[in-house]
Amino acid sequence: MRRLLVLSFLFLLSLTAEARATTIVFAPLADLVQHADLILHGSVEKVETLNLASGGLPQIVTDVTFSVHRTLKGTTPGTRFTLRLIGGHWGGYVLKIPAQPVFEKGQEVVMILEYTGSNWALSGMAQGLFHVARNADGSKLAKRSLKGSPIAALRHPQEVMEKEVELELPLDELFTFIRDHR
Repeated sequence: MRRLLVLSFLFLLSLTAEARATTIVFAPLADLVQHADLILHGSVEKVETLNLASGGLPQIVTDVTFSVHRTLKGTTPGTRFTLRLIGGHWGGYVLKIPAQPVFEKGQEVVMILEYTGSNWALSGMAQGLFHVARNADGSKLAKRSLKGSPIAALRHPQEVMEKEVELELPLDELFTFIRDHR
């Protein structure tokens, strides 16, 4: 009986722990760009969370629809593009995927994407996303932050931490970098 109580307590305790099993291998920006199938510059128009399950536990996904401003690599998908992400908030359930960004309506972004055979995904998860912001002088900056992401560097981990975790550059320089490395 005592053993059953201990096992029950441990089981309940495990339900409250947050799962952190995802680790992403770091990829230099040049590699992400070179291997990308599609690179888009756009703005978030709509964020919609859905439950794809027909019964039982929910299968939560979030559809993010973008207005495409510019296609930097690949075939233009048109003026709209929808990216389906696993996870989100739905009906009291929350499914979070480590290193997967959260989008908000109105955000301007540059996305480095790969086709997985059935859908599109951000290359390297958070590594494939730049948020666009305005500098003090009004010029546009592309910013990528991998802080808090479970990134593993196979080579030169200190170099990764110093150069690529917090990456910020003028948007035009990012466009030039993409053009030169695609």
